[in-house]
Amino acid sequence: MKHPLTVSLLAASLGVCSVAHGVLVRIDIENLLPANSYAHSPVFLAAHDGTFDLWDAGTTAGAEIEAIAELGDSGPATTLFNGSSAGMNGGLATTVAASSGGFGPGIYLPGAMGSVTLDLDPVMNRYLSFGAMVVPSNDAFIGNDDPMAIELFDSMGNFSFTSLTVSVGQVWDAGTEVDAPMGDGAAFINGHTATNSDPEGGMISLDPNLDAYLGSDTPAGYTVSVLPSGSEGLVRFNAVVVPEPRTYAALAGLLALGLVGWRRRR
Repeated sequence: MKHPLTVSLLAASLGVCSVAHGVLVRIDIENLLPANSYAHSPVFLAAHDGTFDLWDAGTTAGAEIEAIAELGDSGPATTLFNGSSAGMNGGLATTVAASSGGFGPGIYLPGAMGSVTLDLDPVMNRYLSFGAMVVPSNDAFIGNDDPMAIELFDSMGNFSFTSLTVSVGQVWDAGTEVDAPMGDGAAFINGHTATNSDPEGGMISLDPNLDAYLGSDTPAGYTVSVLPSGSEGLVRFNAVVVPEPRTYAALAGLLALGLVGWRRRR
């Protein structure tokens, strides 16, 4: 004999959990480069409705992306996001530091990894934007200039993102600092002060001149001696939906009730 009440309760519980609590998504970040190659700063992430446009290729960098590209500082970008329509409409912004194999304040050395779990709404957090400084450099960074380029959920609200690999050839030059690896303004080089740099007044473009930083001694204790090809992966983003513990508990309780009812009816 079927038990429609139990089935209805189970369906209702699933609906309540998914709507009231959103979708838990774990995003994993990994620096794919080999040892003695380039590192990158903690990664700025923003999950939004598609209206948050932090920067555009071929234009002058704003203060927020400049801070990421020159210093690995996501604070200004976070402030901008929180005050934007995307941020005030349920958007989420966070910065993810390396939790394994990192250095100092969460810098992703080659092979380092980090992760974060976000509670996302399929509409308000449909798209993902990211940004991080590539080091050593003066103003090299990675990020997406199209705010709708990375879709976490499709138009029906289904989680659709699985993985994204950013190659070395997709590293940007902010055009805000003169590339001077032998000067005193590059970041992540021993004896350098990242704020002592000469302004460039250029535009955001590809080709950040990373080869100029070969031979640089880093605070992490290694010398940059490996220049990857443009097609080689620099950073990989993976994402999976994480079932909530309370969902498991609710399902277990309902299944137990259903089993008790079934046994009594027998």
